[in-house]
Amino acid sequence: MPQRPIKLSRRDFHQPPEFLSFGDRTRDFIKAYARSIGLAGAGILVVMGAVFGVRQYEIRQDRLTAEKFYEAFVALQGQQYARAEAGFRELAERQPGRRLGRLAKFYLASCYLEQGQLDKARVALTDALASLDDSLFKGMALMDLGSVYEQTGNLERAEAAYREAMSLSSSTDKLSAELALARIKAEHGDKAGAIADYQRFLTEHPYAAQRQEALEALANLGASASSPATVSSAKNAAAR
Repeated sequence: MPQRPIKLSRRDFHQPPEFLSFGDRTRDFIKAYARSIGLAGAGILVVMGAVFGVRQYEIRQDRLTAEKFYEAFVALQGQQYARAEAGFRELAERQPGRRLGRLAKFYLASCYLEQGQLDKARVALTDALASLDDSLFKGMALMDLGSVYEQTGNLERAEAAYREAMSLSSSTDKLSAELALARIKAEHGDKAGAIADYQRFLTEHPYAAQRQEALEALANLGASASSPATVSSAKNAAAR
């Protein structure tokens, strides 16, 4: 029996609503929400413009801060202490959140130290240590603070500052701090302890840049570079 042909009307060639393409849905969505989309796009552009503006402002502030820091540093190197002090103080007060602003506190203390203003230097160093996160400069600040305490007769605080400098993992002042602690012992009247520390320093760090300082300290204490145990061992070896 021959098959009857299937009749299709024009309506059958149109997709029903549930089969609308993604493109159709997108077009309808844009038509319906064109105003909202336009406002959202404008908002995104505004935000992007604000971010770019803030970034440009920060770049400019970094450049100006670096220029002012350099000017103050050159003044310090040239012994123009009043000018250097004013420059570093301005940076410390106006740019406390920037790295150079924090370093300015340390160099402000250097201005005071160069002029022998120990009380001002102590305050500036204490302030700098509260914000410094660079172990190199933190170690330097602790050594300077220990020196200030030592010069003003506060040996306990001087010792604490030197010990903290020694504890910093990447500090370059560890060897200087060791000698400072030996010096503190001598100032406390512990001559034997100071001599032992200096001799141990020479044994453990025979090529240190501070070697001459340790030798001179031992000479002032009336001792030699060799410890009694070392001398005794040498004598025993010679006797054999």
